[in-house]
Amino acid sequence: MHHSELKPLLTNITLENINIYLISTGWEAKSESLNSLVFERKDPLHEVSDTIVIPASKLYKDFEARFIEFIENLCSIENRSTNEIFFDLLNPQTDRLKIKISSMDSEKGSLSIPYAKQCIDAIKKLIIATIDNEIDPRPFYRKPKKRAVQIADFFRLGQTEFGSFVFVIEAPIYQENTNKDFYYNLFDSTPFNRKILLRIINGINNMELIKEERFFPRFEEGLNANMCEALLQLNQTSELETRVDCKVDWCIKYPMDLDIINSATLYPRTFRSLEHAAQRLREVFENEYRASANFDRLANKTLESPFEEHTENLKKIITIKGLINRVESNKSNSYLIYIMHQNIIKNIAVSVPLNFKDFIDACLAFDQELLVEVEGVLDKYGSVFILRDAHNFKILK
Repeated sequence: MHHSELKPLLTNITLENINIYLISTGWEAKSESLNSLVFERKDPLHEVSDTIVIPASKLYKDFEARFIEFIENLCSIENRSTNEIFFDLLNPQTDRLKIKISSMDSEKGSLSIPYAKQCIDAIKKLIIATIDNEIDPRPFYRKPKKRAVQIADFFRLGQTEFGSFVFVIEAPIYQENTNKDFYYNLFDSTPFNRKILLRIINGINNMELIKEERFFPRFEEGLNANMCEALLQLNQTSELETRVDCKVDWCIKYPMDLDIINSATLYPRTFRSLEHAAQRLREVFENEYRASANFDRLANKTLESPFEEHTENLKKIITIKGLINRVESNKSNSYLIYIMHQNIIKNIAVSVPLNFKDFIDACLAFDQELLVEVEGVLDKYGSVFILRDAHNFKILK
């Protein structure tokens, strides 16, 4: 970046921005004078220390020249571009998902307007679908939920580097005016917006592990049909020639562990897997939807129906048994699990509120896919089954 391009950015940079950046990236304040602030960072590989000096006030006449010198030194020491450093200076609490498009069209040095619009639309659908699937994992959503669209409005399209075809999605950490429960999880302090980016990266990487057609992604922790269809929209032609590279730059204020994978690639062959996965996940949804509709219709028949036995179970203490397909918790100390209970027609999802101790055991059973059983009073609100007064929760060996 030329000096003339740096100057307009100075008005947006404060000394507080600089301090946050340096401290967050491992620099330590060593000395302070009326004119300068000195920071130092040890280089463990070469057993030496790097030193950098910044002016103590923006009021100094030579602030502009000294600040440009500071940026140039920082680029050299950290081996980063001025674009990257300026972004982190101005946005210390924002993660960035970079989606790079490589196709025959992009190799010509430009993208067609219709395809660029198609990519923007696909990315928007991907973010909304991922939010929906993070809040309430399902194989497919008929239409996006209003809350997902509202949260997606906080994501922004960032600036890209010169000469690149990279769509940059900015995901600020901890938004105001957003339901705080979305950011809370009993066992995980990862901010919600960061979970969205992690789910996208992990979901794409998991697609590379699917080699046989009978397998499809676990929508509970990765891609669902809506996410697959949004990613498919990034492919420019039916010949499946496009490659999409995704990479997340974590914000400097909330760094991630080094062992967390932050990149994924959609190869041309992966698009075929995505197409198959989207179809299979839609089938799972349609099968469950039809079975649920049939069950509701039969359960509402008179006691003379052949399903009278199930109707009589309502409002009575029963034991349900099955696998847990979802766990939930929130700040109001509410702990909820969903058990796929084998009933007259097929597996039926039953909502079961638990105490904290049983909920911990339930999370273990959920992670290890173990059968559980629990007693309680089966009740029904609309189309939702719930087990009230749950007790005697057990993990079946």
